[in-house]
Amino acid sequence: MDDRDLRLRVSAHLKQTGERSATPAEMEYAFAQGLGEDHWVTENELAQTIAERCREWRHAPREAGQSPSPKPVGRRRHGLTVDDSPTAPRWWQEEIPQIWARHEEQQREMLTLFGLIDKNGRPSFLAIEAVAPFIAEIASAERAEGDWLLLEVPLGFDLTPDTWEQEESDEVFALQTQVRPVWRGFHRPPFIDDDGVLREPSATERAREQKLSRLAETAQAISDQIGSEPAAVVVYLLCGEWSGLPYVSVQRSPRYGGYVITVRDRRVPIKDVTAQYRVYRDLFSLPSRQPQEGPYVVEQFVTKAREEGKRPTWSQMFEQFERAYPRRYRSEASFRETFYSMQRKRQGK
Repeated sequence: MDDRDLRLRVSAHLKQTGERSATPAEMEYAFAQGLGEDHWVTENELAQTIAERCREWRHAPREAGQSPSPKPVGRRRHGLTVDDSPTAPRWWQEEIPQIWARHEEQQREMLTLFGLIDKNGRPSFLAIEAVAPFIAEIASAERAEGDWLLLEVPLGFDLTPDTWEQEESDEVFALQTQVRPVWRGFHRPPFIDDDGVLREPSATERAREQKLSRLAETAQAISDQIGSEPAAVVVYLLCGEWSGLPYVSVQRSPRYGGYVITVRDRRVPIKDVTAQYRVYRDLFSLPSRQPQEGPYVVEQFVTKAREEGKRPTWSQMFEQFERAYPRRYRSEASFRETFYSMQRKRQGK
């Protein structure tokens, strides 16, 4: 499960409680709190825990005018050298519209697919607020069959202090989104054939795909290339509006146990990449740890408790473990399953 999948799971849990989707700042703060470590039994348990923490952060008492966005661990923005973060140079700002323009062919393809080209060949772009009902209407007519994908649907811009990168008194317009499954309509064959050769989908396969599936695939492909969120790509494809792009992207990755740094132009100097990484690292003060530390701690704790001659119950051991390692596990069941999982690994099962 990568960062995007985890954020989607967290947002789904938040939606069940009437909350808006998780923001990138809230996800980064969760990782900085250690919530992305290895002592979670299931991915859903991790997502549910982060969602609960998000609700706590959002509804915690705060002074008048204070931002509801979570703050980095033990520090405040004004105590950091945030100003050392590299400012995107003028050439990058001028490059952004050109990067988007490289995808005009895909934009016209989507506009044609959805009937948003008039008889004179001119595009009839949607308003951002009209995208969600437009997609809902199309989804109601499509078949829930075949392969499924996730489509990030833009809902519009809300005035919200959505990011710690702004001053607490600043007003920030954040793109609000929702995620919905969309269906291809059939099962596409694997991209690798029986001989191990990579195969591209044929024009016939592409034409058979249902509309929203093609939109989701196109938006994700462009997102992977330019670094924009898929919902912002949908805005570009259907509304004709482009947004800013990250100059240097630094992300915390639970999958790789470290940072993923993405630079999309060879003109970005090394010093800017280094500066962005240092600001990000210092801002969140991510703790160093050994891989898979959580499960090993549980195994050692239970083994020691049993070696002392007593046979404490799981409830007693979980209570003692909670006092020694607060908030490591959400339940006695996950604590117990972690121990048995480690035992099975020892036995090679």
